[in-house]
Amino acid sequence: MPLPATRGELIDCQRAGFLTSPKYFQWELPGARDEILLRPHVVEKLQQAEKKLPNPLRFLLWDGFRCLETQQFLYDDLFTRWRALFPLLSEEKIRKKMVGFVAVPSDNPDSPSPHITGSAIDMTLFDTKTGMPLEMGTDFDDFTDAAFSDYFITHTPENIVEERAKNSRLLLKNIMTSVGFLENKKEWWHFEIS
Repeated sequence: MPLPATRGELIDCQRAGFLTSPKYFQWELPGARDEILLRPHVVEKLQQAEKKLPNPLRFLLWDGFRCLETQQFLYDDLFTRWRALFPLLSEEKIRKKMVGFVAVPSDNPDSPSPHITGSAIDMTLFDTKTGMPLEMGTDFDDFTDAAFSDYFITHTPENIVEERAKNSRLLLKNIMTSVGFLENKKEWWHFEIS
């Protein structure tokens, strides 16, 4: 499948051996696919990272390549929700506040949205022994300060659940960055690589 911005090959992550749960397809978002697709070099780095996880942990992938239609829907949806939540903020201030949560939809080769390139991944840690994802402190696509990757470092965990979330986020971040991924500081689940 050619990419709009990069014209590169995409690999189905489930066929590459990863656990997947395509959230946007499950949520029936426009244009969302029932598979997680990534560029070959991203899959290779992800395989290197997963090998570093302690047993019985695995990665659970939620999103990778995203078409422009899905990206536009996510951007417009968050803008609409935040417009209602922050009625006193100007359109410009709301769009500034959105930076880091949802990228401006673009398939421009000079400045594409990260997911449109197939080089960004949304993910979590999964315990194969319990059959459950690890506690991360928020759900996927929680657009609050609690989703910031360092939230439980800058805010002292108040209970054992938050302490587990802090440790799980640190493990995920440390393993992903050790193989060259960049974290999104506003979304503990989002990593990308060029």
